[in-house]
Amino acid sequence: MNYTTRTPSESLDLDPATNRAPSSWVVIRRADGVAVLETYQRSVVDKVNRGPYRVETIGAYLQRINREAKEA
Repeated sequence: MNYTTRTPSESLDLDPATNRAPSSWVVIRRADGVAVLETYQRSVVDKVNRGPYRVETIGAYLQRINREAKEA
């Protein structure tokens, strides 16, 4: 099983919020959208099982939850 498979549009090398290399990544459980881990190590990100989890850069994650909070 290849855990490092990404969708073509997914880039974890550039934080869209800052246009720089991300300082950390957030691992999110797909089933309920709960963030389960923040990591500062790219080697951990590369090992995440992308079936039940998705990974976002910290900037993308913070932008998304702030947007969702404003819309609520």
